[in-house]
Amino acid sequence: MAPVSRKSTWPLYLQIADELRDQILNEQLAPGARLPSEHSLMQTYDASRQTIRKAIAELKTEGLLDAEQGRGVFIRSRAPILRSANDLLTRERWSDGGGALLGSDVAGAELRSEVKVDQVPASVEIAARLGLREGASVLVRRERRFADDQTIELATTYLSGSFARGVRLKSLDDADIVGLYARLEESGHRLERFTEHVASRMPRPAEARALDLGPGTPVVLITRTAWTAEGRPVATTDEVMAADRYELVYEIPAGEPVRLVTTVDELQAAMAGVVRGAAECLVSVGSRSRDAAYLDVIEQTLRERPRLVHYRVLIGPPHHQVFKDHLLRLLEIRDPSSREYGMQTLCVGLVDDPVREPERFFVASERAAVVTLPSFNTAGAFDSGLVLERPRDAQGLVQHGKALYAGSQRLEDVDTVKQLSVLR
Repeated sequence: MAPVSRKSTWPLYLQIADELRDQILNEQLAPGARLPSEHSLMQTYDASRQTIRKAIAELKTEGLLDAEQGRGVFIRSRAPILRSANDLLTRERWSDGGGALLGSDVAGAELRSEVKVDQVPASVEIAARLGLREGASVLVRRERRFADDQTIELATTYLSGSFARGVRLKSLDDADIVGLYARLEESGHRLERFTEHVASRMPRPAEARALDLGPGTPVVLITRTAWTAEGRPVATTDEVMAADRYELVYEIPAGEPVRLVTTVDELQAAMAGVVRGAAECLVSVGSRSRDAAYLDVIEQTLRERPRLVHYRVLIGPPHHQVFKDHLLRLLEIRDPSSREYGMQTLCVGLVDDPVREPERFFVASERAAVVTLPSFNTAGAFDSGLVLERPRDAQGLVQHGKALYAGSQRLEDVDTVKQLSVLR
């Protein structure tokens, strides 16, 4: 008889489950092997059938056992699928053509996909990810991936209509999602970076059925967004996979995620990227803005995302009429006194104390920030900057901007803005 104690306060069925669990984890009971019959376990542990069934049910709930009707109970196979984001999301891998997402990570298995493409209105969440209005038309690509006959992953990708129009519809069916990135680049949308958010949760009923999950098996949810070199989100994907079938591998550089840009084009693209990437809060500080295209990106983003809170803090009067005109357009787009969404969504202020609050320039969201620097090339210009891509750093600047606004003179009506003098 196996070493279980009748004198223990720990219930007998849990003691038996502990013993069997150890054997499974140490592979004394090999993955894929059949669990000894109930009768055999009753003899081994000198226990009733009900006690054995409760122990087996406990291990099923933990995802260690699978029951196959008419065949018995088996040890769940634990051979993982290795998924390396650093390897998968590289331009070199896209050009391999086909199978790029899984490749050799499912050794010896026959890989295939079922794909359906449709057009749907964007939900609030998808609209925020892609920088669109809620309800805007998006192309949705639903893919079910198989290794042999087992579903191993569900992937749903959304593309905004403006990007999808340049990609042949057939290519959305033919390519896997990473191959789709190659098609996007062929259509002129060069990709610069990806963001991935990884979470785990219990599966929804449809997911549990599709992935053939045993009781107690959670899923991993990977939300990935692809960004163009101009800082625009081009595609966003939700990948759902069984947590016990995958190992996720990430290689994180030890260096600080700070990038120096030293040209006007690089600086403007980085600043526009921060604006377009803002989902909850956007802070702009400074009084020298004069790039009409950048100011237009801010205005367009505020129109598209009515819940995005925007802080615009001037350090001294505006230097250019184009910037003053921008402030007036902000007041046309948003009413600072409105609480339609339960909070103030436009906050405009002026700090005019050069001794206590020296001039500074930055734009920040909850995800990234750009701090503008004096030029590395020409005296008197501000065409260089530091791009901060770590959310913690960016959020520090968001708090900085909010603190400046708290001590500022409000510029939240048209008459007050019109009275501002322009320095040039």
